[in-house]
Amino acid sequence: TGFVNYPTADGTVEFAGVDGGVGGPAELTLRWALGTADRTGVLEVNGAATDITTEGTGGWAAWAAKTVTVELAAGTGNVVRVRSSGDDLGNLDAIALAPPATGTPSDGDSPTPTTDRPQVIVLQAEEATLSGGMEVTDQHAGYRGTGFVNFPRRGGVVEFGDIDGGSAGGDVEVRIRYALGTKSRTGRLTVNGVAREVTFAGTGSWTAWDELVVSATLLPGGANVIRLESTGADLANVDQVALAPTAALRYGAADFAAGLQLYPNPNRGVFTVVLPLGGAVVRIVDARGRVVAERDLGSGAQEVHVSDLPDGVYLATYRRAGGLFGTRFVKR
Repeated sequence: TGFVNYPTADGTVEFAGVDGGVGGPAELTLRWALGTADRTGVLEVNGAATDITTEGTGGWAAWAAKTVTVELAAGTGNVVRVRSSGDDLGNLDAIALAPPATGTPSDGDSPTPTTDRPQVIVLQAEEATLSGGMEVTDQHAGYRGTGFVNFPRRGGVVEFGDIDGGSAGGDVEVRIRYALGTKSRTGRLTVNGVAREVTFAGTGSWTAWDELVVSATLLPGGANVIRLESTGADLANVDQVALAPTAALRYGAADFAAGLQLYPNPNRGVFTVVLPLGGAVVRIVDARGRVVAERDLGSGAQEVHVSDLPDGVYLATYRRAGGLFGTRFVKR
């Protein structure tokens, strides 16, 4: 619904009650715009503070993202703060938290499913198989890895092969990090032979990086292939492609108090859900990123029955404008 604008100092955005499941490392991504020079503030997770710099994006309408690794504690007591400390900060739109790897609850009462596929897979474009006149360059700042790729007008291909989908495969978000200093351009994305058109919106400059996010399905095993191709309109400069479970949780900075309430937690397969803004479809996602149950819930407190599911850790998620929201719960 919007974004937040910081004062020079002591402006704080706090996300409280962040669910860390059984605890562990998580990938935290901030999305911001900054039409001036770089600004540095403080990222604080459960009291552990570190400096974080929001780089200039080339315009207030050009959005960029950066990902850092943080440590979440078990349970729902995690607190994430982003604050200005004398240098102002970029306009903050949202943060995203990729679920930490799951393990066994500390009380040992119930086994938890584990996944043999990494929660987030990052593929650097400059390390992919390139054909059709592709160019690897480091001409513009802000890229990750050792550079990025520049497409020709037509026939340029970036191919990522041998991607591990784990033993069961599953739905993922394909997050393409790119910069485009002109108007929007359309090309083709192909995942395991399934092709679709994808349009990259202009980011305002060639040093302003953003993400295009689309959904795809990985097959079991290590033979998954993702291709990006220019088809006549050139394409954006592509830095990397990240694959994340569709259950990655997003917390909107402009509405950070909103969230799904679920209780009791842990539970024995019967629990109550309260949605913050009326009804929605709530999906239950297992540790492999698979949707194992789906419930169309109305407003107010709604009782959900999932007693047929195996014991373990799950995510209850719902979509709304601004992203995918949810909370982790344990069924015993």
